[in-house]
Amino acid sequence: MSTALLNGDPTFLGLPVRKKLDHIVFGLTDDGARAELKERMDGAVPYDSVTVFPFSDTGDPWYWAGIYEDLARIKPGLFVLDNVIGALAPPGEDIASSVTAQRLVNSLRPIGDLGIPTLLVTHTPKGTGEGMSVASSPIGGRALGAAARGLIALRNSGKQGRRLQTALNRATEELDIPVTMRRASAENEVPVWERIEPA
Repeated sequence: MSTALLNGDPTFLGLPVRKKLDHIVFGLTDDGARAELKERMDGAVPYDSVTVFPFSDTGDPWYWAGIYEDLARIKPGLFVLDNVIGALAPPGEDIASSVTAQRLVNSLRPIGDLGIPTLLVTHTPKGTGEGMSVASSPIGGRALGAAARGLIALRNSGKQGRRLQTALNRATEELDIPVTMRRASAENEVPVWERIEPA
């Protein structure tokens, strides 16, 4: 999705890309994720169109203030926080708790006030997640869903294969798109998601 936005592709998974982005900022919580993302994105998107920084909220009340300041200076077209569970302070909080989810949403709200859209990435439950609604699929999805414009779940749906499903709070249509993934090339590990067209 990031490469489609940064390269000004006309569509992504058959859906129109309405606006080309010049810059995306990734806040990554996993060790090694920064190097992996850099390797994936090098040569796949315009030079200097991606900024990556390690994200680790220690509970210091000034931490988020520094994030807001940096994002206000960079003015990206999108901020991606990957992943939500790794961004919680203190670590080990229950993201499915409405209190925890509301605190995270309150921390992210000033980013939206800067006019910067935010994409939160989280994990889905294993096994028991199948058959649940899109809104409850991500861990904390129900708690975060009330404040989010929409939720997107990439799911393995048994015999139906991988599907990208959405639950949008402010739209008239929900999507259920069959998808597949391949590497961009033998040398490039950027995952290319493609819509599976009906036979």
